[in-house]
Amino acid sequence: MEAGMNRKELERVSSLMMELLNIIRKEGGEGEEYAANELERCMCYIKETLEDANADSNEVFTSVRNSYRSMYPPHGGMTDFFVWRDDFDERIAANRRLDAVKAELGEIFGM
Repeated sequence: MEAGMNRKELERVSSLMMELLNIIRKEGGEGEEYAANELERCMCYIKETLEDANADSNEVFTSVRNSYRSMYPPHGGMTDFFVWRDDFDERIAANRRLDAVKAELGEIFGM
């Protein structure tokens, strides 16, 4: 793997994306299908990169970053996604991890 994100960083991004995908699959609806598909595509791309010693991790990072950013239009998509619970305290707790995952990915991708 050439210079760019190292193996550990790519593995972390993939792990965060898997966690976000699991939340979307459990809590989301049709409005989040695009994001779910993009996350799956990104995780496959990262996996292929980790298996290829000659892969260009800069190219992978750029592609995955652009894909992740595309999930955040001005309205809709992941921009407006949150976990709903009727009980306020449960809603806060349910969204805490979602917010942490989105924040870490946002930090990694400069958002």
